Amino acid sequence: MCDLKQFILESDSLLKGKKLYAVCNTKNRDINCENFNKFDIRTEYLSDNEFEQIDNMLNKCLAVEKYFFDEIEFINFVCNTNPDNQTMVVYNSAQSGTGIGRKSLMPAFCASKGIKVTGSNTYAVSLCRHKYHTIKLLESHGLDVPKTYLYDRGWVAEQPKIGELYLLKPIYESSSIGINKESVVQYDDDTIKLIKTKQYEMKQPIIVQSFVKGYEAEVPCIVVKGHIYALNPVGIALNENEKIMDFNILDYDKVFFDNYHFFNLCDTPLNTQQIICDAKSAVKVLGLSGLCRVDFRIDESGRHYIIDVSTNPHFINHSSVNYAFKQLSINSECIMKIILGAALV
Repeated sequence: MCDLKQFILESDSLLKGKKLYAVCNTKNRDINCENFNKFDIRTEYLSDNEFEQIDNMLNKCLAVEKYFFDEIEFINFVCNTNPDNQTMVVYNSAQSGTGIGRKSLMPAFCASKGIKVTGSNTYAVSLCRHKYHTIKLLESHGLDVPKTYLYDRGWVAEQPKIGELYLLKPIYESSSIGINKESVVQYDDDTIKLIKTKQYEMKQPIIVQSFVKGYEAEVPCIVVKGHIYALNPVGIALNENEKIMDFNILDYDKVFFDNYHFFNLCDTPLNTQQIICDAKSAVKVLGLSGLCRVDFRIDESGRHYIIDVSTNPHFINHSSVNYAFKQLSINSECIMKIILGAALV
């Protein structure tokens, strides 16, 4: 990890002469978005407190020239004012609208203009928003994933097995949008009705993924100059006294109200080195850049499964990314320096 700390120092020189712009969605802005029944897509957006944290991190690295709270605002600014694209660096966390491609607009536009932007490229961002394609691609490269089925107005290829336990997920969402107490099911003849209802409510296909009872963990990763730095796995717990999630999940309400805690998974008997190795392999296979995160469930035997991948994970105070960096004595300001620096190399 010494190399990562060295890169923090290098980022200062990389940012010299650059003009910093930020594009992010916030919860208190009036935006034209379509919400789902019982779920608000703005769960993924920044609250006032989170935006204040991001603002503080950014300005400690480099004074922000201008904030944009919608991608179209930024696109109009670039097209109408013709700034010097070579000096621009854009911090991006925007994802307006719904559907698979909603996170891809900014990386696509910036790439077309030669503007440096944080995060992964357009293809990788779109790919990772399609949970079924992501899981199947990782599976084809020998990585352990839960058995996963796709329902898109009918089964695609195989069907789930009667009597087994599954987790139902909308295919394009994150932050547990679309996941509630009804999402863990023991599959039977009536389950298809629930799946059809969820597809109708969420306006997207549903994946049915074998449920892994046990631990849940997230591995933050940084990709700099093609080198992948994987931080120690961060365990997710619903309370401070019990580290094993067992049959519990991070549903929408728990994520919305931050009702979960973090712990260092290295403090358990689990083989965390192999988890780290598989996280790095997943990042390599998917071609991710900058800050990203690989999520796992680990069963009682210690076998771990990749359940999801994030190309733009939160790194504010209440996040596994922030927790992992704190374990390395790296503060929030330096997290942002790494993110911005990675976009410039």
